[in-house]
Amino acid sequence: MIKKSTIFAIIAIMLCFGIQLGAPDIGQANSSDYEIKIYTGEASETIKFFKSKNFWGEQAHDKDLAVPPIIVAVVDKRWVKDVRDLPVDIKKELFYRTIIPMILFSNKLIMQERQELVAISSTLDRRKPLSEKEQTRLQSLGNKYGLPDSTDPGKQLGKLLERVDIIPPSLALGQAAYESGYGTSRFTLEGNALFGQWTYAGGMKPREHRTSKGNYGVAAYNWPFDSVRAYMLNLNSHKAYKALRGKRALLRRQGKEITGMTLAETLDKYSERGMEYVKTLHSII
Repeated sequence: MIKKSTIFAIIAIMLCFGIQLGAPDIGQANSSDYEIKIYTGEASETIKFFKSKNFWGEQAHDKDLAVPPIIVAVVDKRWVKDVRDLPVDIKKELFYRTIIPMILFSNKLIMQERQELVAISSTLDRRKPLSEKEQTRLQSLGNKYGLPDSTDPGKQLGKLLERVDIIPPSLALGQAAYESGYGTSRFTLEGNALFGQWTYAGGMKPREHRTSKGNYGVAAYNWPFDSVRAYMLNLNSHKAYKALRGKRALLRRQGKEITGMTLAETLDKYSERGMEYVKTLHSII
């Protein structure tokens, strides 16, 4: 059974249909409306659906991938049982192709916000005062991305442009694969948590809770897309990932490609494993 809250989340995304996706680092989405696919837990049916969208079979991972605009809304708890007999490479491929459209869509929404900031920057460059709408939007994005209110719009804009930017799809895929066990972890099955993000406001309790770390839990979400969005906002706002944002901004200024391999080098604070975690990410990517 699908929760009412999940249905509302699906409706909210459906209102965003028609957005075209660009895909740095991994591939490009086709230019057509999004389609919601309710995943029932039967891998064979989902693979059949992917085949109907010409999104299955080609495994040229060294080339750009054409990603159709489809989003999986629900990952059923039967996933583990259903994929148990699948070859490992098929299981991984199914996971990647399920998650990548969500990552591309999430990046697209971020880039829409970035384009708003670029437009505001253009106003300031022309030495014109910001409109009330532009001021409100600047403050709203500042609040969203964890910045304190500022009376200096130019300074606030510079900080926001460093935060409001894409997460390379290969990095997001690598972390999702590792943190969720390719979609089979308890936290993924019970709470659609793909990235193992902690929360001190409830959440799902680990079976081996470490009291020295406080009363933490793993954040749960209505559906996987919410997890992707929260993960990207986390990397784009939390102080622990300042190095990632700085590296990405430098690459932008230098006109270089923003890749998962490069930004993964900055994520030694994402896990207690430190640089060993980074090495694992590199191997997955």
